[in-house]
Amino acid sequence: MFTNYLKVAIRNLFRQKFYTFINIFGLTIGIAVSLLIAFYVFDELSYDRFHEDADRIHQIYLKAKIQGKPIEGGHTCAPIAAGCREEIPGVEDATRISLWWDLVMRYEENIYTEKKVLVADSNFFQFFTFDLIEGDKNNILTEPNQIILTESTAKKYFNYTPGNGPSPVGKMMLMGNEKTNCAVVGVMQDPPSNSHFTFSMVLSMETWDYSRNTAWASNSLFSYIKINPGVKPEEIQQRMTLMSDKHVGPEIEKFTGMTLDQWRKAGDDYGYFIQPMTDIHLHSKVDTNIETPGKIAYVYLLSIVSIFIIIIACINFMNLSTARAAGRAKEVGIRKTVGAVKGKLVFQFLSESVILSAISTILAIGLIYILLPYFNQLAGKSISPEVLFTWPVILAILMLLILVGILAGSYPAFYLTSFQPTEVLKGKVRQGSGGSWVRNSLVVFQFSISVFLIVCTLVIYKQLKLIQEKNLGYDKENVLIVENAGTLGDSKETFKKKVLELAGVKAASIANFVPPHVYNNSVCFPNGNQEEGILFHMIYADNDYLKTLGVNMASGRYFSDEFPSDSLAVIINNTGLKTLGWKDEEGNQLAQPDDKAALTHYNVVGIVEDFNFSS
Repeated sequence: MFTNYLKVAIRNLFRQKFYTFINIFGLTIGIAVSLLIAFYVFDELSYDRFHEDADRIHQIYLKAKIQGKPIEGGHTCAPIAAGCREEIPGVEDATRISLWWDLVMRYEENIYTEKKVLVADSNFFQFFTFDLIEGDKNNILTEPNQIILTESTAKKYFNYTPGNGPSPVGKMMLMGNEKTNCAVVGVMQDPPSNSHFTFSMVLSMETWDYSRNTAWASNSLFSYIKINPGVKPEEIQQRMTLMSDKHVGPEIEKFTGMTLDQWRKAGDDYGYFIQPMTDIHLHSKVDTNIETPGKIAYVYLLSIVSIFIIIIACINFMNLSTARAAGRAKEVGIRKTVGAVKGKLVFQFLSESVILSAISTILAIGLIYILLPYFNQLAGKSISPEVLFTWPVILAILMLLILVGILAGSYPAFYLTSFQPTEVLKGKVRQGSGGSWVRNSLVVFQFSISVFLIVCTLVIYKQLKLIQEKNLGYDKENVLIVENAGTLGDSKETFKKKVLELAGVKAASIANFVPPHVYNNSVCFPNGNQEEGILFHMIYADNDYLKTLGVNMASGRYFSDEFPSDSLAVIINNTGLKTLGWKDEEGNQLAQPDDKAALTHYNVVGIVEDFNFSS
């Protein structure tokens, strides 16, 4: 019986070639797009879940308020990890990491600039689940200037293949512009792409002098804790607050002359909090992370779009099937006359839609295989085509195949099998008002979703166009950034002069940050008044910075070689001027504390017009 239904279904599909092509084409595009979106969504939801103790790992983050301005960031102080481990019951372990960008590494003739070098404590491989190919995770990164290479990095420098050929372990590499000797002590597998931090090599934390800093109000690295099973994060948070108050309080009092309670009553605050590691990528509570996180809103939006696309494809199938009802009516009438029951006829029509769905799914998989590299480039992902042939994905695709087949064929099946054989054989096929209402509703719903998606696309397009065309307050056209110039040391000025000699170069400047990535900030005191500290974002730049970026002066002047005193001069923007409550720059100073809390006074010599120095 089933074989007969299958033969009839295939025969009908071949008989109506154009109808079959339209349905298969629509379902193929719908399934392919929906699966690509699903892969993106699942990849976003999978971040950091490959760690064995992912549910017990939390990141520590700073949440403070200074002079009424909130500060939230992932950077923490150097001693907080040890403090949590030693002073908070329920904390099993703690570790610290940081990322060093654009670090020049050398081995013989192989010289590369490593975009992201991870600096990590010696318990890094015990704390996180990153697999070592060579090296002992219980005794590694214990000394200064030790590095672990990822597999791809080891291949780049040493042509390394695991288990085949010489090992790079024990070899010496040169690090940075200073060419510091570093010993390779291990090789690890490349970090998964669904980690909230990625890197090309790991450098021992002992290499970094800041890691031994004892100040609790100085934040420059990222800290994580692992809590014991069964311990509630709320309990850890309460104890962390007590611990941070204990250590931060004396430093606040030394710096401001007020106790921590007095400081808080004045409207300011300072404290450390925790968030689950699995929340960092999509539910981050801070603006500054190791890497740019995703957004859960995008996951929700794309999931809805994926469902809408499948629904549109299914409705299109339904409408086409019911539109050719008259052509199938006689077939239904004859089958009912010779004894076919409605249930078996429904099964036959559903089997046709499932076959169409199966053909469309197979074509969609082929289309995905071709488009996946371009999709990865567009979405910033590294989803492998092999994921299509893993059992969870195969089972999910089979379920989608059956669901789409049944959903798309349900209404046509029940509609076509509702015809009365006597009227059909007399050539009287009536399309009742009920059926007409359903079909009209499906068409309206289909077009509503389509219009909704088109409007959303237009809004996104206009937003992107606004971003591209908005006046940011500086000239971003034809401006090239030479990264890692800091490694030139005292030769930076010579390099700049050589660049200016190049044909077509109009201006050049050296600075520590370029918009929209200004991360450096510091508390400054207007005219040395330590009771009115204001947090400023700061750019350290030479005399040609404004000319190179085309930033306009509002009043005063810019730095100049004609004024030797400009080594102790600053320029602020209009917003800074309003915040300070000054009329102009004349006779005003900003004082900035150094590492020993001593104040250095800078003369304000000019005001620039506001420009977008961050996102």
